[in-house]
Amino acid sequence: MIKKIPITVIRTINKKAGTHLVAKYGTKRAAITLAKGIPILGGIVGGAVDAGATAVIGRATDKALRDGTLRAEEPK
Repeated sequence: MIKKIPITVIRTINKKAGTHLVAKYGTKRAAITLAKGIPILGGIVGGAVDAGATAVIGRATDKALRDGTLRAEEPK
């Protein structure tokens, strides 16, 4: 269906849409929008890293305790 649209019409639409996007997000508002998204992204990445590290530590500790390789020594 899109192949039937003349290229001049597509270019006109792209020009209007591009102008609208630049006018809306290409100013100070873009910086504000981006700044609002950074803490959310940081929280997601941080949470994923914490979950992964906790899982690795948990598996290593579980294996060490079950195999008996981790033993408490009596203080001298």
